[in-house]
Formats: sequence, structure tokens, C-alpha cells
Amino acid sequence: MKRQKLTPKQYKRTNTTMLLILVLSFIIYAGVDISNMMKGSFNTMGIVRCALYAVAIIFDAIIVKILAEKKSAMIIMALTFLVAYPVLVFGNGAGTLVMAFPALIGFMIYLNTPVVLLGCLYAFLISVLKMMVLQLSGDKEGFGFALVVVLGMVVAVIGAWRAITLLVNFSKENQAVIEQEAKHRAEVAETVNTIVEKLDKDFHEVLDKLGGLNEEMETTNLSMEQIAGSSESTAEAI
Repeated sequence: MKRQKLTPKQYKRTNTTMLLILVLSFIIYAGVDISNMMKGSFNTMGIVRCALYAVAIIFDAIIVKILAEKKSAMIIMALTFLVAYPVLVFGNGAGTLVMAFPALIGFMIYLNTPVVLLGCLYAFLISVLKMMVLQLSGDKEGFGFALVVVLGMVVAVIGAWRAITLLVNFSKENQAVIEQEAKHRAEVAETVNTIVEKLDKDFHEVLDKLGGLNEEMETTNLSMEQIAGSSESTAEAI
């Protein structure tokens, strides 16, 4: 199982994006129920389902507001999806099975294969149960549509696993390149620092030698002045 460890700031961005995806999904869920009720008649279960979607939206928004930078927000949003999706599917026709894909694709942004694979397997199970219900009710057209969705779920599981695995590997490879480059830069910086320190040491040694030479020259100059003075005195004496 591959998973990418996200920072708090990354979790904040992914949680916010996932919230948007789920809000739009739940609005569509409610729209499907309302559309079906308008075709027939408003019923208690349809209203209850719409109320559940509204509660899920509000609840997820509050959770992301409080736990925006934490992994727990992702887990809680996943749970709300697990509750809302079967409510939609078993309350409506086979076409609603496809509404699992937006959320499943959305959860891929966390680069966490266990979460996505569990979501795909859960949606797969719901789809199989829906197929059984359609088969028992004699809805062959609905059963055929559900079968296509189930096959799509299988592909989604394989695709999600491979996609996240590759993305995590790419991320690790890029990180390794960055670390190698940083190491190389550190080695270059250390070499330059060593050269600078040596140059500074040599420079100070030259300064010290120049200082000593200057002192010697001053001493020599003083000696020459003294000799010159002595010569003048000798010349005068002569």
C-alpha cells in the first residue's frame, strides 16, 4: 500500500478541495431525488434523503472548518460519503451508481491508496447489491446498466491503485533528486567555505609578514638615520 505523508498545509488544501467535491456531489444527489419526486409525488423517504444530504453538507463544512489541517477531516468526509451514497442508490434507479466516481476520484488527491481502494470496494459492494435488487425485481435494463458500472468499479480500483502508486513513487524520486542536489550544493558550499577560510588565513599571514617587514624597515630606517647622524658628527669633528 502506497501513501504520501502530507503536511498540515497540504491537508488544508486537499480537505478544502474534497469538501467542494462532496458538496457538489450531495447537491446532485438531492437534485436526483427531487427530480424523481417531481415526476411522481413527494414522499417522506425522498424528503428524508434530501435532508440527509443537507446535513452531510453542513456537517462536512463544519468538520473542515475545525479540522482543516488534519487527516481526521478526510476520514470523517469519507464516512459521510459511505452513508450518503447507498441512501441515494437504494432510493433511486440504477443510474445513480455512477455518482460514486466523483467522490472516489476526489479522494485520490490525498495520495492514499488504502482510502481510495476501500472506497472503491465499498462502492463495488453497493453496486453488486443494487444489481441483486434489480435482478430480483426483474429490471433487466437496470441490471445491465449496473453491471457496466460494476465493471467500471473494477477498472477504477486497478486504475486508482496504479495511479496513486506511481504518483507517490514520482514524488519520492523527485524528493531524492532534490535531496541529492541539496547535498551537492552543501558540498560545494563547504568547499568554497574551506577555500575562503584558507585565503583568509593566508591573507592574515601576509599581513603579519608585511607588518613584520614594515617594522624591520622602520628599524633599518632608524639605524640609517643614526648612522647618518654619526657620519655628520664625525665629519664635523674632522
